[in-house]
Amino acid sequence: MRISLLFAALLPLGAWASNVLELTESDFDQHVGAGKPPALVELLGLSKTSSGVFGHVLVSTSWQYSLLTAFDLITVTLPGGWYRLSKSQLHYSNDAFFQTLREQWTLQGSLLLPTYVVLGQLLTNLAPIYEQLGDAFAHAKDKVSIIKVDADGQGKSVGAKYGVSGFPTLKWFNGDGKDPEDYNGGRELDDLATFVSKKSGVRSNIKPPPPQAVVSGDVDNFREVVMDPKKDVLVAFTAPWCGHCKSMKPILEKVAQTFKPEKNCVIVNFDADAAQNKGIAKDYSIGSYPTLKFFPRSDSPFSSSPLEADTSSQKVFANYGKHPIAYNQARTEADFVAFLNEHCGTNRAVGGGLNDLAGRLKGTWDEMAAELMTFVTGAEKEGKARMTEVVNLMKKELELVKAEEQFAAKWYIRASEKISNGTEEWLEKERKR
Repeated sequence: MRISLLFAALLPLGAWASNVLELTESDFDQHVGAGKPPALVELLGLSKTSSGVFGHVLVSTSWQYSLLTAFDLITVTLPGGWYRLSKSQLHYSNDAFFQTLREQWTLQGSLLLPTYVVLGQLLTNLAPIYEQLGDAFAHAKDKVSIIKVDADGQGKSVGAKYGVSGFPTLKWFNGDGKDPEDYNGGRELDDLATFVSKKSGVRSNIKPPPPQAVVSGDVDNFREVVMDPKKDVLVAFTAPWCGHCKSMKPILEKVAQTFKPEKNCVIVNFDADAAQNKGIAKDYSIGSYPTLKFFPRSDSPFSSSPLEADTSSQKVFANYGKHPIAYNQARTEADFVAFLNEHCGTNRAVGGGLNDLAGRLKGTWDEMAAELMTFVTGAEKEGKARMTEVVNLMKKELELVKAEEQFAAKWYIRASEKISNGTEEWLEKERKR
């Protein structure tokens, strides 16, 4: 019994029943290609070192970045095998990569030596998600396949045939014999399942999540949503692999739910690392993730245009029509709410609902209301006359109030008339309500 349990513990993950079809170069063409079901294929490197001894990656602290970007590939030996990361993978994930180095590797002299290497997270965190993806389409194996190939081992010729230089690489095969399409979208389960469903016409068995309040932005809807002259829009430029972006995602969703009643105050998540979206990311100089920018409506007091000397921004402004404001506040729910209230002209409370300023008209209106309240307990003839005068002043001011403030202004007048007529019971009732 102990022996069998030990044997089971030594089996690699995925050795049990899996709905992900694992192929080699000898059987790849039997399952992928013309006349076969369309397939999403993950090409990854899982070959173990011949000695089984974990190696080291030595990086000089003084020129670590130039070293990592000087070559097309760098080999990293990890528990369970060795992996090759492409220059592009290192480049677009350098923040997370170097953070991993700092946190998990120990500095000794001029070399960084791994004490306990977890760099494999850059590659292996897709594995459990990919297994879930296989399960999500297990009911339709005759219509779509979820496949993985060790392109650095028994599927090496497959990797070479399709120009794979970094792992993991995802490619979509339509089942028509034509060249596959690179998958450059997000690598969360919902992202992958949505892609497979769209390409194959097969619905996954994943229970759909509740509708999100954060709008998903891309090159196709960027102008329509972000550049709408009537809308204030906070755009989070993110990347699916970015840890900080993932941490911020549920916070932004909470804030978006809070502002859902404000139709003209919108939060957009824009995958700036997706191939089709990189042109827009370049236009707005997105160099790190997440980057947040606020695009004010055309009549906003925060609306502006770039400096004339900034020809690059002037060109972008002429093309799109809005000039953004950088969001440099903390990424907490309270800070996002405070920023949007200030820039959208709203009065939303953290967690939902309205704050204490909602429904109030600042300036003259608040001053008149405050004066009115000083006479509530007084029955003097002069006080009554002034109360009536204040109510009449409010009625004259009504026509000068902006359309979106008309409701609040009319409430001011209604309340003032009640108070002026001595209806204290109504005032107490409203306070309790």
